Amino acid sequence: MTFLDFLQNFPDEKSIINYFIKVRYGETVHCPHCGSVINHLNRADKPKVFNCSACKNTFSISKGTIFEKSDNDLRKWFYAIHLFLNAKKESLL
Repeated sequence: MTFLDFLQNFPDEKSIINYFIKVRYGETVHCPHCGSVINHLNRADKPKVFNCSACKNTFSISKGTIFEKSDNDLRKWFYAIHLFLNAKKESLL
């Protein structure tokens, strides 16, 4: 995947957030505090945050991951990971 392909697949931060939610949670998002199913979408003003209607707690989609306390966009993280995983290995000898 080239950088242009990456930009076409994920044109904005919202698209990569939706992809991350789908990969991490699947079809149903469960609250890490009480375990109830989150029935509505994440907050419009903070797309990385969910509100639980059962226990009234909020949680980030990246809670418990390497992205949890990062200030960088998920697009930057995912592209850096893509570059790392697809780099050609060169012999040091």
